[in-house]
Amino acid sequence: MSVNTKGLKGQFHKTANIVSNAPSSPEVQLELSGFVKNYIEVKPSTYVQLRSTGGKPASQTVEFNSGVPGELLFTKMEVSPGIQQGIETKLVRGEDKRSYTLEITSLYKEIGNNQGQILIQTNNEKKPEISLRIIAVVQGPIQVAPQRLHFGNVRRPAQPGALKRTIWLKKTQGADFKITGLEYDHDAFELQVVDRKPGEEYIIMVSLKPEKLKQGLQNETILIKTDHEEMKSISIPVVLVVQ
Repeated sequence: MSVNTKGLKGQFHKTANIVSNAPSSPEVQLELSGFVKNYIEVKPSTYVQLRSTGGKPASQTVEFNSGVPGELLFTKMEVSPGIQQGIETKLVRGEDKRSYTLEITSLYKEIGNNQGQILIQTNNEKKPEISLRIIAVVQGPIQVAPQRLHFGNVRRPAQPGALKRTIWLKKTQGADFKITGLEYDHDAFELQVVDRKPGEEYIIMVSLKPEKLKQGLQNETILIKTDHEEMKSISIPVVLVVQ
């Protein structure tokens, strides 16, 4: 009995049932328990989301601890070009020389979503590189989810569920708002606005028109118009691949 430990962390417990023709024990259950220790433990996660409002800085601290004997040394750290100007980092090595703390601060002020990564090179032969995924979100008075619509691979004839997505808008602060208009490709989409709570919360139902789909990669945009002074237009990219 073996266990693939890829993706496992901490304590694990696995069982297996063996069925035989032995009259005394026709079925036997095997149990295997263990503990998976990372070469380098990253807390709280390799996924870092920095969410701010009103252009105020947002920070998060990531901790790194060696899970094997010997010193831990970070030999190089790189921030991807797309977010170099928008985030600030402060890396401090622990006194035990087996740990680090990395403080990541978002300096973005414009409303929007900025994504990139931080790559860290280490002296650990088993874990020579650590990749942190960084998402810096500046939240405006209207929260929008998702920031991008993905339909994935759409096959023809397409199943109805694969052709529908939703966009959610909700007031987070300030005055009420209304959706005053929608700009999109009417040949490719059908949109319907649902007032969940007029002035505060709306859902936009987005449906693809299968008879109008063209084969290949398609990049579209849905533009949502509102009467809010700070967010008069909201752009939602739409990506799909028609097979």
